[in-house]
Amino acid sequence: MELYERLIKLTEIFTDNSQAKFARSIGLFQQTFHGYLNPDGQQKIRKVVLDAILTTYPEVNRDWLYFGEGAMFTCNNVPEAPTSPHDCQRRITELEAELKEERALNRRLTERLLEMGKN
Repeated sequence: MELYERLIKLTEIFTDNSQAKFARSIGLFQQTFHGYLNPDGQQKIRKVVLDAILTTYPEVNRDWLYFGEGAMFTCNNVPEAPTSPHDCQRRITELEAELKEERALNRRLTERLLEMGKN
């Protein structure tokens, strides 16, 4: 995966595909950031831009961002970070269960709102 593709992936994850929001979050203008998102533009990316991404999103793995190596995320910089890969997996499982509960609650609330709208 090329550097510009990794940047696109990060915009998808952190800002729901909004290049403008992502650019602002790292201190760039949207037009400047957009110019980096192609094979030629990625050659113009300076280290300070990558460092801004790592500062703003500390959970991003530096090696993945710079070189495309390793996992996209590291749990070392996440607040209350697990200390071992087993702990990371356990935390992922906990968060997935929490997300499942939130989705179920969201469905119930949506159904209730739809029922109220019918009356």
